[in-house]
Amino acid sequence: MKKLFTVLAIAVTLISTAQESTLLRLNYEVGDQYLVSMDMEQAGMLSMNIEMGMVVKETTDTIYNVDMTIKSIKMDISQGGMDMSYDSNTPEEELDDIGKKMKSQFAPMLSATIFTKMTHRAETIETIVEPQVPGMDQFTNGSGTVVYPKVAVAVGDSWTINKLEKGMDMTMVYTIKTISNDIVEIEISGTIELLADGTISGNMEIDRATGNVNYSTMDMDMVVSGQEMNMKINLTSKKL
Repeated sequence: MKKLFTVLAIAVTLISTAQESTLLRLNYEVGDQYLVSMDMEQAGMLSMNIEMGMVVKETTDTIYNVDMTIKSIKMDISQGGMDMSYDSNTPEEELDDIGKKMKSQFAPMLSATIFTKMTHRAETIETIVEPQVPGMDQFTNGSGTVVYPKVAVAVGDSWTINKLEKGMDMTMVYTIKTISNDIVEIEISGTIELLADGTISGNMEIDRATGNVNYSTMDMDMVVSGQEMNMKINLTSKKL
């Protein structure tokens, strides 16, 4: 009889765990600050690291106003037999001619602020850059790659997000892998169409209490104009 009760207890525990669900929502507080680091790598051509500071300025019901600034940019480019490197933290007197030219292009971005308004489902509804700087759209469009589902989700549940960017129609599927007291782990899969044809794979970790994405990885294998291309994007976000 004791053995039977033990088996029943284990079964109940497994059923309870399997049925656990979570409602993914942003739950920031005014004044919260995060350091966001994004690494992008295109095999054989580009390696880039961008660090951004994020501050929650205002919360109203289900809306969050967030300010973001670029703290640093590091880049290595290999193109047409030429290698170029740039680090915004390097003093100008230590830069070569190419580095100085790149500094003049990136300096305005380091002085700009990205004002973003988003919902508690992490859906971006407005983005303003001040002052306006050419090229900043590559950073504003890259934000908000996940929008949380309207309902609670459990392990095994999936939802889909479609995003049209730079001529590429990306369909991303997010599947809940594990749910713990503090963390939700998600698997990412998807496809790329139109300008490029390919697949997307990766994973994501979400802080259950705040809804903040602690880290995400995306690996995009695609064919563009007949040429194979691989792009890897890793993002980490740490509360300060």
